[in-house]
Amino acid sequence: SRAQVAGARCPSHREAPRTDPPPPLRGPAAATRGRNTTSATAESTYATMASEAEVERAEMQSRVLSVAMSRGMQWGAAAAVAGGVSSFALVPQFAPRIGSMLSLSAKTSLAVMPGIAVFAFVTETTMERARKYPHLYGIAPASGEAVAAAPGQELAVWKRAANYFYDNTYSILAVGGVGIAGKILRDQLAQPHLTLSQRVMHSRVFAQFSVLSLLMCTMGLREAMSKNGGRFRE
Repeated sequence: SRAQVAGARCPSHREAPRTDPPPPLRGPAAATRGRNTTSATAESTYATMASEAEVERAEMQSRVLSVAMSRGMQWGAAAAVAGGVSSFALVPQFAPRIGSMLSLSAKTSLAVMPGIAVFAFVTETTMERARKYPHLYGIAPASGEAVAAAPGQELAVWKRAANYFYDNTYSILAVGGVGIAGKILRDQLAQPHLTLSQRVMHSRVFAQFSVLSLLMCTMGLREAMSKNGGRFRE
């Protein structure tokens, strides 16, 4: 009839195409999809945990640096004050000849340089010790961060000596270097057949060689211990 023909020509009377849902995966395809989902979830969880651990380590490093800088500034300021008092007050009073030879810039450097040296030394040693023993400085270690135990008395003598050497490398370097240089200067000043400039020059060369040798041996041993796990443990 005419009505049926008109309905067939009108788009509004046409039936919409039926779309069936895709069939569920079965067999190896389903297993592969499950493994991919599990792997993606595990990777996301691991990335989240790794980022949290990095944040905790960064916070711990920030606290260690803050403590080390605070102690370094305290000791550096004390050394600068002591150097200033010595160069501007004590030396002119008790050694007027030396005080008359020192200019204002020389006196200022004698006050500033000890403060800078002490600040650098105390900051470095405090950072090194705070990383190993954070609880001694009121710092909570990061989760998963290995904390060195206190030196045990059950270790062999040479292992305890190596641990002390490993924990106080910079102190040993400073004390040993100053002691060696002082001994060399004293021996050279006792040479009567040399002029003063020759004694100072010989002292500088011998002291430089000795301190550099001590530095290479010290840092070589420390690097070897670091590559093998650091301190000896019980």
